[in-house]
Amino acid sequence: MHDIRKIRDCPTEFDKDLERRFEKPCSKEILKLDSERRSKILLFEKAQAERNETSQKIKKAKINKENENFEQLKYLVSQKKLEISELELKAKKASEILNDVLLKI
Repeated sequence: MHDIRKIRDCPTEFDKDLERRFEKPCSKEILKLDSERRSKILLFEKAQAERNETSQKIKKAKINKENENFEQLKYLVSQKKLEISELELKAKKASEILNDVLLKI
């Protein structure tokens, strides 16, 4: 399997190597898939960070006996958990697609 970092660093050289093997250059397509994968991973990580931050706010609200705020934050965390699950699946799927393409070359 090809190393995505090498393709990112030297896409032209990667395409030239493919042409020497009489294969179609495809660095642009690979880099597009990689970019999509990385953006999905970033969204996933941001959602996790937001959930963690909100969890800390929940602790403070509970300590300060802010019941209304506590319930709102609790609901927000439950929504974030659902969002995180969806984003994780999308990130994994994007990684699988990229790995499949890299394995086939």
